[in-house]
Amino acid sequence: MVNGEQVVTVTVNNQGYSPAVLVLQKGVKAKIKFNTEQLNSCNSTVVFPELNGQISLQSQKETPFLTPTNDFTFQCGMGMLHGYVKVVDDINKVDLAAIKSKVEQFKPAAGSGGGCCGG
Repeated sequence: MVNGEQVVTVTVNNQGYSPAVLVLQKGVKAKIKFNTEQLNSCNSTVVFPELNGQISLQSQKETPFLTPTNDFTFQCGMGMLHGYVKVVDDINKVDLAAIKSKVEQFKPAAGSGGGCCGG
């Protein structure tokens, strides 16, 4: 939390997103910043399917502020790299075991996972 707003940083490289699972509090403004270590034609675009949006990491290194109400995902432009955002009622009462279980059961809609564009 920074000034009552959630700010998380995700590192992007050929192997994926780190961390690949984010936990945000429902109803509190949030911003996702991207630390770009290695960009290529695939991972330079981040798509947010449930939010009907995307950003190009070539020109934009963070999302606009959003106020999460439901879980959502993000992925590279080719659907090979995936991230998951779990939205909880109270960030101070997070059940990490339950979140881990849910993420382990998550099946991406497209792509096969693993490296991106030969990474």
